[in-house]
Amino acid sequence: MTALEEYTAHHSEPAEEIMYSWPWRRFEGMFRRHLLRTAREQMREMRDRRLAAIDANMNYDSKENASAREQKITGLHEAYEEGVRILYSAQEPHVEQPSGMDDDPLFSPIARRRAQEAAQPLVEQASMGRDLLKATS
Repeated sequence: MTALEEYTAHHSEPAEEIMYSWPWRRFEGMFRRHLLRTAREQMREMRDRRLAAIDANMNYDSKENASAREQKITGLHEAYEEGVRILYSAQEPHVEQPSGMDDDPLFSPIARRRAQEAAQPLVEQASMGRDLLKATS
């Protein structure tokens, strides 16, 4: 419900249409894009505020600090571009390191069962929450 409220607060589709007409995968994809766009806008806004602060700082007006101002501005632009690249790049799957339990005859069945349960959602729609958490982290 929180995801639905967040999405409908910024888009024109009514909650009823989304809940009853949209397939859950469509909503998941649209909400993920909404989160990415929101994060990109926040990063841009932060960059612009820092640029304004650098422009307002009179310490950079001297000839000695002119190159420092340019370096900071270039660094801010590069950091923003790198942040956008990270946001929109495909995340690599997390690979668990072996814990040593696989070799232990007492704990190996527990470790195998835990790995199987983690790989299979309880219901078909349960993977939606996992994907949303990946998008927000």
